[in-house]
Amino acid sequence: MDAAGSQFGLMFFNARFLAIRMMVEANLRGWLLVMDVVLPEEQIQRILKEAEGALNPYINSDGGVVFESSAHIVTGTKP
Repeated sequence: MDAAGSQFGLMFFNARFLAIRMMVEANLRGWLLVMDVVLPEEQIQRILKEAEGALNPYINSDGGVVFESSAHIVTGTKP
């Protein structure tokens, strides 16, 4: 904790998706919109199809995908 009452930390966790399509679609329809990037539906469908083929080696035995990820966590209190 620093003098201003803030705390900083790094958290490691396993990200889990039931399917490659769900993982890629979360980025295409969610995170890109946060950055004001809107893709035409036909482009989204093309990317999803290509991603399923390209990322197929990473699918686990139950059909999903799991990978290690991390996040920087910052908390603080207002004086």
